[in-house]
Amino acid sequence: MRKWNPRVEVHPTKTYVSFRGKREFAVASIKSKEIRVGLDLGDQPFRGRIEKAKTLGAMPRISHMIVVREAADVGPELTASLQQAWDRVER
Repeated sequence: MRKWNPRVEVHPTKTYVSFRGKREFAVASIKSKEIRVGLDLGDQPFRGRIEKAKTLGAMPRISHMIVVREAADVGPELTASLQQAWDRVER
């Protein structure tokens, strides 16, 4: 995450890792076979691999998530979604 944006603050909690700028814009919930990356994307429609956030234990602003099951899942869609969430909280 810091390689993508060095200004991101990383805050581990009991159940997830929070990523913050001015406020929380993303979280990562690590499960046994996947990582659920939650995003603050407001009322953006769900499409592609972006689905409604569930069981993340995070703030209510985390509205969307992308499930990462293998290294190939970390790519342009996830990066673009992180950028959108970052831009949303930093404006």
